[in-house]
Amino acid sequence: MTDKIKVKGKKYMSESSELKELFATEYEAAVKKGYQEFMLKIEDSEADAVTAFLNLLNELQEMVYEVYPQTVKKYAKVLSNYVSSLESAGFNDDELIQSIKGDNDSVQAKLKKEQYDEAETVKKDLQAKLDAALDLLNEPKSDFKGFEDGLTTSLNSLASNRNQTHVALSGAQDTAIKALQELAGIFTRLRDAMANAKHIHVVSVDEIAGYMELKKLTAENMGDLEAIQDENDGKMLAAAYSKDPFNEMAKVPSKGVSVSMMTIVNRTLFGTMKGDLDQTTPENLNDIKAFVNTLLKNNSVEDVQSYMDKLMEAGDRFGISLTAVGVSKIPGFPKRKENESDDSYQKRIDDFIATQEKMTPELRKIQKDVEKANALTNLYSAIYVRKMGHVPHKMPHGGTYEEKSSIDNLKMGNGNITFDEIKKSQTEWRTFPDKRETVTVGVFDTYGEGKGREMAAELDKIEEKRLKANLKFVSDVIKTGGYLGGPETVAVTQAIGAVLDTAANSDGPSNARDAAAGSTGLLPKKYQAPVRSGAGLVKAFATYHSALEQIDEDKENSEKEAFNTFNDVGGGSVSTGLEGNQKVISTRFSSAFDLQSALSYADYQENGLRNIVYQQALAETGNKEQALDSLKAFDKKMEGTNIYNSTVTNFIKGDNIVTPKPSELQNAFSQIQDEKIIPSKGHWQEYQEAILRKGNDADITYRSGEDIRIQHNQLFDRLVGSGGQ
Repeated sequence: MTDKIKVKGKKYMSESSELKELFATEYEAAVKKGYQEFMLKIEDSEADAVTAFLNLLNELQEMVYEVYPQTVKKYAKVLSNYVSSLESAGFNDDELIQSIKGDNDSVQAKLKKEQYDEAETVKKDLQAKLDAALDLLNEPKSDFKGFEDGLTTSLNSLASNRNQTHVALSGAQDTAIKALQELAGIFTRLRDAMANAKHIHVVSVDEIAGYMELKKLTAENMGDLEAIQDENDGKMLAAAYSKDPFNEMAKVPSKGVSVSMMTIVNRTLFGTMKGDLDQTTPENLNDIKAFVNTLLKNNSVEDVQSYMDKLMEAGDRFGISLTAVGVSKIPGFPKRKENESDDSYQKRIDDFIATQEKMTPELRKIQKDVEKANALTNLYSAIYVRKMGHVPHKMPHGGTYEEKSSIDNLKMGNGNITFDEIKKSQTEWRTFPDKRETVTVGVFDTYGEGKGREMAAELDKIEEKRLKANLKFVSDVIKTGGYLGGPETVAVTQAIGAVLDTAANSDGPSNARDAAAGSTGLLPKKYQAPVRSGAGLVKAFATYHSALEQIDEDKENSEKEAFNTFNDVGGGSVSTGLEGNQKVISTRFSSAFDLQSALSYADYQENGLRNIVYQQALAETGNKEQALDSLKAFDKKMEGTNIYNSTVTNFIKGDNIVTPKPSELQNAFSQIQDEKIIPSKGHWQEYQEAILRKGNDADITYRSGEDIRIQHNQLFDRLVGSGGQ
C-alpha cells in the first residue's frame, strides 16, 4: 500500500465531481443552441479537398462539443465511485487528505493506530488465555484445545481486518487508476483538439480556399490544419505553403509555434533531400542551407536553440511515423485454425512468407528514409550544440562585439551530412578574419553498431552494463536447456552457463564479450558460427532488460532515457575537424530511428517465437514438412507447459501479447533451473551414454528439447545479436 492516499478530501472530491458533471451538462445544452457552418465557393477540381476540410471541421466539432463533455462526465463518475469506495472502507473526510506530512490524520497513521489498538486487544486476550493455560498446567488433565482455538481466532481476526482494509483501499485505487488510464488517451486527443479549435480561426476561409486552389492543401494533407495548436501556427503554415518556404519559415519566430506545426516544417525540409544518405556522390542541400542561414541571420543563439529544440522533437515524431509505417507492412504469422489440415496451414504460411518478401523493397526504401530523417534531425542537434546564431556582446570600454554564424557546403552523402560553419566577428572599429570549421553529422541506427561504437567512446560503460545484463540473461536461458535438443544439453548448459555467469560478474570491461565468444566451442558445430559472430551486440530481450537497469541507475540523464524501450536505440553524433582527425562533441540517442529493432520487436509482439521457430527450421532443414512439424511440436509443448506464468507463456506463443516485466522473464527461467526432468523415451539411451562418457551424475538438471531442436540457436541469435532480424 502506498504511504499516502494523495487525493483531496471526500467533500472536495464530491463537490468537484458534481461541478464537473454540472458543467458538462450545461456545456452540452449551450452548444445545442447554435453552431457555425463553413461554406466554401470553390471549383469542382478541389471538391475532394473541400470534403476533407468539412470532415475535419465535423470531427473537431464532435471532439469539442460531444466527446469533451462526455469525457468530463466519465471523469466525474470515476471520482464519485472512488469516493463511495473509500466511504465503504470506513474512511471519512478528515482522513482523506492530500498532505504528504506524517501527521496523525493521514490514512497511514490511522491504519497504524487501528492496527496497534487491535494488536493490544489481542495481546490482552492472549494474556488472559495464557494465564488460563498456566492454570491448566496444575490440573491433572490439561486440555489446550480451547486455548489453541482462541489463539487462532484472535490472530485470524487481526489478519482479516488488516487485510480487508488493505484490499478495500487497493481495490478502490486500482479501479480508479484503470478508469483514468482509459480516459488518458481521450484527454490527450481532446487537448490537441481544444488547442486546434482555439487557434484554427487565425487562418481565414479565404486563405484555406487559396491553398486549395494552389494545390498546397489537398484531401491527403488536410491534417496539416490539425497542427494549428498555437498562436503563430497559422503564420508558419502560410510560410510553409508560400512560394519561398525555406526563407519564409525561418522568419517566423519559434515562440508561439507548436511542435505539431514544426513537424510540417521538418517535412518540408525533408522533402528537399532527393537522394540517399549513403550515396557516394554527395548531394548539395541548398534549400536547407538557405533556411538555416536565414534563421541564423535573424535570430539570437537562444532563439535558434529554441527553434532547433522544437525541430528535434518534430524530427523524432517523423522518425516514429516512418518506423510505424514499416511495422505496418509486416503481416502477422498465421496461427493454426481448429481442425485445419497441414496443407491448408502450410499454404497460409507460404502466403505469409511471400508477403514478407514482397515487402522487402518497400522496407528498404523506408529504411533509407529513416536514415535521412535521422541525419536531418541530428543536423538540428549540431546547430543547437554549436550555439550558432547572432551574438552581440557589450564591450567594457564601450561599443559592441558581434559574432554571426552561417553555414556553407551543406552536403549529404557517404553516410553523413557535412557543412562548414563560418563565424564572422567584428567590432565598431575592426572586422576579424572568418573562422571556418567542418562539422560532420553522423548517424547510427542501433547502439553499439557501426559508427555509434566508434563515436560514443564516453558511453563504453553503458555498453558494458548492457552487455553484462545480456550475458546474465542468456546464461539463465541456456541453463534451462529448454531450447536445445539431444544429449549434448547436459554439458553445454552447465559449461556455457558457468562461463557466462563468470563473464557477467567480471570487472574486466571487455572480457565478457570474449568469454561469450570463447564458450561457443562447446556448442554443436552448426550453432557455433552465429553465436561467435554476434556475441558482442545487444538485441531484443537483453536491450529491454539492460535499458530498465540503466534508467534505474541514472534517471537524471535525459539521453539515457531513450533506452527505456524494448528496441535498440538509434541516434547520431556531431563531430568537428577534418576527416581522420575528428572530435566527437555530442551524441544523441533516439529510438525513433531504428527500424530494424522496431520490426524485430513487432515480430515478437505479434508472433512470439513462432515465426523464428518456423523460419529457422526451414533454413536448417530446407524441408517445409519438417519445419511445420517443428512448429507443431513447439505449439504442443507450449500448450502443456506450466513452468511459466501466463504472461510469459503467451508472450512466447504469440497469444494475447502483453510484454512481460524483466522480473517475470527472470523468474520464469529461474523457476525451472533446478528441476530434474528426464529425456523422453526415444532419447534415453543417448542420454545414458552421454552420462557414462562424461562421468556426470544421472540426477542432473536436464530439459528435454528434442522436439524443437532448432529453437535455442535462433533464440540465442536474437538475444546476442548475430544479425538475424
